[in-house]
Amino acid sequence: MPKTANKRLAYALGFTIAQERKRRGWSASELARRLQVSRSCVSSWEIALSSPTWGNMVNMMTVMRLTPSAFMRLVEHEVLRLKDADAAKSAPASRNPKG
Repeated sequence: MPKTANKRLAYALGFTIAQERKRRGWSASELARRLQVSRSCVSSWEIALSSPTWGNMVNMMTVMRLTPSAFMRLVEHEVLRLKDADAAKSAPASRNPKG
């Protein structure tokens, strides 16, 4: 799990792109075609190797028919999920004393 805010945001953005693409039944190639970018570009966004430009984000929200606020709510939800998962992993294990 990513531990820094920037890494969490990158993973959350990629996860959200992949989740919304799959929810529509599109392959990475289909989303790439609709955005007029390469399939490897979409794949690199989805695995957080790179992030889409603002222009690509706007086009993506348009083809997915999502408002910017709806898309960002999805990303924010995933960021919070990742943050909670990171916190749970780093919390000290509770001890169960034997009486």
